[in-house]
Amino acid sequence: MSIVEHRKDNVGIVSFDVEFRALKQSRIDELLAAERTGTLDVEAFIAEVVAGWSGLSGGVSAEFVFDATNLALLCNYHPGMVGSILGAYAKPVRGKKRGL
Repeated sequence: MSIVEHRKDNVGIVSFDVEFRALKQSRIDELLAAERTGTLDVEAFIAEVVAGWSGLSGGVSAEFVFDATNLALLCNYHPGMVGSILGAYAKPVRGKKRGL
């Protein structure tokens, strides 16, 4: 699990645990190349790598169940959330690539 922290409108931070799927290095290289050329479909990428989450509630006490609909709602409701999720995914990936 990794922690996603996303600042919302300078008034607070949305923080939750996310579980990522492991990708083969060849697939990571394809995605990084697509990002560099501006052809990366980030929503599809997020759907590909996010396997689940915990600690994410809807303002009440009920936790959002992880599914494609709630993932899309999360990314639409919180502008910039895709970048926050990508950042959380990239931390361990970059470390592995550098041998850290």
